[in-house]
Amino acid sequence: MSRLLKEPGHVDAKEEAIPNSIQACVEKRRWLSNSTLFKTNNQVDGTRKIVIIDDDPFICELCEIILKKHQIDAVSYRSGEEFFSDDWKPKEQNFIFLIDMRLPGMSGKLLLKKLREKFDKDNAIIAMTAQLLDEEEGDLYVDGFDEVLMKPFTEDQLIALLNKTFRSFSQNDNAHPENNDIPDLNNLYKMAGQDEELVSLFVKQFVSDSKSDMEMLTKAAAEKDILRLLELAHRIAGRCGQMGAYSVASAFRKLEVTCRGDQTAVESQMLSVQNASDQLNKLLHYFTERNWQ
Repeated sequence: MSRLLKEPGHVDAKEEAIPNSIQACVEKRRWLSNSTLFKTNNQVDGTRKIVIIDDDPFICELCEIILKKHQIDAVSYRSGEEFFSDDWKPKEQNFIFLIDMRLPGMSGKLLLKKLREKFDKDNAIIAMTAQLLDEEEGDLYVDGFDEVLMKPFTEDQLIALLNKTFRSFSQNDNAHPENNDIPDLNNLYKMAGQDEELVSLFVKQFVSDSKSDMEMLTKAAAEKDILRLLELAHRIAGRCGQMGAYSVASAFRKLEVTCRGDQTAVESQMLSVQNASDQLNKLLHYFTERNWQ
């Protein structure tokens, strides 16, 4: 469970090191519930079609109704075979795929492999599953999934995950230029209800977690632990995207893609690690200069 979604008042050992914790502030402002924290307007890019592949008609219908409500284009299929029997033109549009892990016939993992062969890396693939151990979630990212959606899910959870995925993949969005080194904190302020104190606590939490991950990233790079690099790159990319640091998120997304590629291409992987690390260090320096540390 994300530390931002724990029960009010719950503080683990790592969080105790951070004064005036986010949890305490959230508890103080009771109006900031889980649903409002991640509630969003429709931010999913209209040029991206959502493709749902699930053998349960109820899940497909439910997703389509929710997405239609948010004016998001979607289509559903009952199997991987049915999807590939359709006439797809991968180069004409980017997609976000929602695929069930336990499909009849072509399994979720096999479908993932075939999607990666047919569609380029700018198409996101989200695994949907009802049963998953903590260690299994990491395996899904290693396999090549970009995100995981647990069943049952709420409307807010589905839309929030799609928005997060879109922001992570929107490398050519004019509103999120990759060469912009200044993070866009607008979404953070909206989630915090324009509360400066809460925004400051979010940033401090971000800096603390990112410094910790940077230490682990350096260690994994030194040991050439590609699976660990993949796990860390995925986590940091999502966190930076949530903070509005889109250029840094893009660098770690590229590192993630590199790590998923040729496992023997150590030189290119280390160059990607260095580039992503440099960008994250600049971001942390930006926050430190403004006393957000």
